[in-house]
Amino acid sequence: MTRHLFVHVGTHKTGTTSLQTYLTDNEAALRKAGVSVVSQPVGGRKDANLISFSNAVLRPSLGVPVRLTKTASPLGRWQRLKLVSHYRRLFGAADRNHIVISSEALCMARLPSELAEIRRFLDFRDLKVTPVLCVRACEDWRRSWESHIETWTPRFRLPFGDGPDDVRGDWYYDLDAIRAFWSQLGPLREVDYNAATERDGTVLPTLLAALDVPTLSDPTGYFQNRSAA
Repeated sequence: MTRHLFVHVGTHKTGTTSLQTYLTDNEAALRKAGVSVVSQPVGGRKDANLISFSNAVLRPSLGVPVRLTKTASPLGRWQRLKLVSHYRRLFGAADRNHIVISSEALCMARLPSELAEIRRFLDFRDLKVTPVLCVRACEDWRRSWESHIETWTPRFRLPFGDGPDDVRGDWYYDLDAIRAFWSQLGPLREVDYNAATERDGTVLPTLLAALDVPTLSDPTGYFQNRSAA
């Protein structure tokens, strides 16, 4: 039987933390509804933002906030192999045919080497992959992301990367490049953040629908403003 993996890839500042909080809060109920949410332990709690996954597959030279703060470091070869094995066990052990993972930093992936790393994690014959991308008006996106980076900058202990490894660069906002990258893994589903929030006051119901995840609690209770890489 084919299992269906939905990969929420961001972008940043489009309701991602609200989505991840919803997935974590409702994990048990979602299992009963047939959805497996893959999470990671953070400070004694579960977190649906798979930072360890994105850190493992993104190019080592990329200056994402968790690396610049030294919260995480690019992984060496053996560390990546160990993490690949860990996540493959999680994906393989998922006891539902509907699996959801989320990490907004995945929207920064651009290179063939990153695509190869992602495929190493997802190399199951019975796994159908559907990437889900949430986009917003570029001016709003840029303003929000720049504010996010400015807030984090005092905590950075390393310099920004160079060129396409600097998260402040124009390359980051290249939606066509994001679409082209993720479409190589499966049919891409795209959510319009601006249209959804204008219609519903929150993007969460539309994001959940794109992930084929049922709405089990009031989505208006999931406005979040935490920062994560």
